[in-house]
Amino acid sequence: MPTTRRPARWHGPLCTELPSGAVNVGGRPAELPIYRVFLTVPQGLPGITGPLNEHRRNALVREVTETVLAAEGVADIEAHTQRVWCMLREQSDGFWGATGRILRMTDWDALAQAGETAAGRGHLTFAE
Repeated sequence: MPTTRRPARWHGPLCTELPSGAVNVGGRPAELPIYRVFLTVPQGLPGITGPLNEHRRNALVREVTETVLAAEGVADIEAHTQRVWCMLREQSDGFWGATGRILRMTDWDALAQAGETAAGRGHLTFAE
């Protein structure tokens, strides 16, 4: 598969914040926040999926981990990487919706080529 920068555009993180004491570590409430970040990508996305692209997934998880910890203000990232849990999920084509309808990969490709976002300007047209 060709190498592409497109995966960076497609991942959409969802970060869940739980109240203090809601997560236990070793049977006791965690002293520092634990982050769960869900990254959803289209199924079969070039550069992310497949056994040969594990290094790309690792790089994505690393980038998200560093970004979350930097946002928290952590100086020693390596000492805190265990507090960021990343779950990568692949979403099947035809099971991803935005703008009030189901969007297929061809629709997302058209949006990316046009420089639009799903929130767009309200006058986007999509392949049927």
